[in-house]
Amino acid sequence: FTAGFCAIFYQYNDIDQYFALPVVAIVVSLFSAAVHRGRCLLIVDGNKMQYEFYRRGHMVYHGHHHNIYIRVKATKSAGGDTYYEVILGGYNVDEMPLSAQSTHHERLQRLAKRL
Repeated sequence: FTAGFCAIFYQYNDIDQYFALPVVAIVVSLFSAAVHRGRCLLIVDGNKMQYEFYRRGHMVYHGHHHNIYIRVKATKSAGGDTYYEVILGGYNVDEMPLSAQSTHHERLQRLAKRL
């Protein structure tokens, strides 16, 4: 499939190749992202004081609830501004954003403490 695709792709003239290459790259990237996209599930059991983390329906980790955390994460933009977001993470758990990015650090800190 790839060799035939490349042979067809290179039959166009130079201007079409410069336009088609980014389009093909975007389509391939979106396709691979859709294929490899996995659903993550985090179950926190307050009674047993344990959590389970599943990726694509398979349990990745089962452990004590004190190994997961909620925190405020800062990121700097190219313009020099600092944006904050509330993150859920833990041992063998992918970090998941719980809020949108914001410049209001104090509000997000209060939200993280409530959670």
